[in-house]
Amino acid sequence: MSLYKMNIIKIVALDPGLNNTGVSSILFDYNSRSIVGIAAYTIKTEDLIKKHYMTNYLDDRTIKQLMLKEKFIETVEFFKPDVVISEAPFFYSSKPVAFKALVEVINLFKMVLAESYPQTPFVQLEPLMVKKHVKSLNIHDKDSTKEALEVLGLSKYLLLNTLDEHAVDAISIGYAFLKSRDLLL
Repeated sequence: MSLYKMNIIKIVALDPGLNNTGVSSILFDYNSRSIVGIAAYTIKTEDLIKKHYMTNYLDDRTIKQLMLKEKFIETVEFFKPDVVISEAPFFYSSKPVAFKALVEVINLFKMVLAESYPQTPFVQLEPLMVKKHVKSLNIHDKDSTKEALEVLGLSKYLLLNTLDEHAVDAISIGYAFLKSRDLLL
């Protein structure tokens, strides 16, 4: 079947983080109410920061934010999503600094969309809602999320075992969005 005969919704889902941001692109056929394709990867700012010429002039945090901005722009330009989904920031008392970084990264993504793609909605999902919809009850066990995606049949689109936890989480965020909107059969 041709993509022109399908009503495809292009979703980019993000597992945000200053050091590692998981990205997934999910193609959803609205007519059949099913996923028809998935791609996923992780943006690792530590790998990018070593190559950046401004390392001597800016602090690492700022450079990581600039790298994320650049990579997010590339992502949006490549996938041309109809909607961007992100996990909402969450506060763990054992990692209070991580919350600040999450808020900064999510705001960075929202600003990129607002400036360059204002027609593209940016939706945030609570982490517990994401876990609920992928039937992963143990939030800290990343393998349970991967196993849940396999049980849900998403392994037919890509090799989940080749992905790290951030890319897997990005897929689960996109899937949870579809489930939470009652779009999947």
